[in-house]
Amino acid sequence: MDVLDIATLKKIIEKVPEDYEIEFDGRDSTHKISDKIEIDVGEKKLILKIY
Repeated sequence: MDVLDIATLKKIIEKVPEDYEIEFDGRDSTHKISDKIEIDVGEKKLILKIY
């Protein structure tokens, strides 16, 4: 499985209708993404948090 890069993620998020919620699959369950997103510049990571 490939890693989702930032450019692709941005394109996806820009297309999501405003009335949709963004979630991610935590393998054993599905979680809603919190409004707190961290960007780790040193590690080049976008960290999506669950509620």
